[in-house]
Amino acid sequence: MAEDDKDAIPLELIHHWHNEGLINWLGRSSNVYELIQKSNIVALPSIYPEGVPRLLLEASSVGRACIAYDTGGCDSLIIHNYNGLIVKSNSAQELAVELEYLLKNPQIRLEMGANGRKTCKGIVFQHISH
Repeated sequence: MAEDDKDAIPLELIHHWHNEGLINWLGRSSNVYELIQKSNIVALPSIYPEGVPRLLLEASSVGRACIAYDTGGCDSLIIHNYNGLIVKSNSAQELAVELEYLLKNPQIRLEMGANGRKTCKGIVFQHISH
């Protein structure tokens, strides 16, 4: 996250969540899969449209609740309140609210993660059967 990004979640809020034990702020890493495995929630606040983002597929396939902006292919994989949360693009405030919601509601994020696995299995089955 760029510290000078006006649309970013404020670093003070990230440090607050870290100090409360809600998140473990790791910074940058080149081993994304390992980070997904260690995470409870995966957020993709990208404003750039693309197909179905690989990060969301990987996170959903291992049962992680996902949060993403309503950009590009994110909402073709993430079904709001089923296997993750979709927030308005460029709304760092809404993203922060939804992140905190999932951080404080572990049962909901576990259900979303399980639903994400089901969603990914359906996608793989569709591609294999066609």
